[in-house]
Amino acid sequence: MVALMLKREDSPIIFWAIVVVMGGAGGILFIGYFIPNLVMSRQFSLRIYSDRIVCESPHRSLAPAFDLPLSEIQFLEHDARGDAESWTIVTHDQKRHFITHNYGNPVKRIVKILMAAEPPLKVVKLTVWKSPWAKK
Repeated sequence: MVALMLKREDSPIIFWAIVVVMGGAGGILFIGYFIPNLVMSRQFSLRIYSDRIVCESPHRSLAPAFDLPLSEIQFLEHDARGDAESWTIVTHDQKRHFITHNYGNPVKRIVKILMAAEPPLKVVKLTVWKSPWAKK
């Protein structure tokens, strides 16, 4: 086992070494996560037609792409359990398609349009389960 003896004058060196390592890690994350979105010539779009909904995304980590007929949608799932609410499209074969908030996507407007479709879609709300023995 090797013991590392630090002197008081070594503290700034260690501090700056940590800053450089963390900055490098942040740079790698930036290059790996955000640059693919900027480099690709595609843009995000979510279009609702009379018979289908099409979501195109430049990168799958930012928003998954999907193309589904409206007749395949079983219900919309509304999750308001956390600080932010989210909406998911659930199909008859139980596949889930998240409606992203990325790119300034007007999620509430999209949900309103989908709920006005014929036949009307059902909305399932997820809530926090409360124990009957919990203090009120």
